[in-house]
Amino acid sequence: MIRFALRYLGHRPGASLSYFTGAGFNLVPGQEFTVPAEGLVLGRSPSAGLRVASSQVARAHVRIEPIPNGLVIDDLGSTNGTSVNGDQVRSAIAHAGDRLTLAAAFDFEVVEQEG
Repeated sequence: MIRFALRYLGHRPGASLSYFTGAGFNLVPGQEFTVPAEGLVLGRSPSAGLRVASSQVARAHVRIEPIPNGLVIDDLGSTNGTSVNGDQVRSAIAHAGDRLTLAAAFDFEVVEQEG
């Protein structure tokens, strides 16, 4: 069974990050986050499944749900937007190798995981 994950690639050089001080979690380039069967919300809220502690990212920025051949990406009405492979989207399907960008600053790659 193929599972999908997001690999954090880093932030774009020159992007306004506006990190919150004292955030309990830091993203590290190369780190992978498995997308569970029930899906995952990325956002700056401490209750988000994957926290991106930046004021550029909405509290609940994007919802990601696995499907057999990839991930459904649904922007949750964020102000600074969500892109897949450079195209701003409200909803899209992403496959292994595709790039997901939050707020034109934080880049993730969709990767396959075995098991």
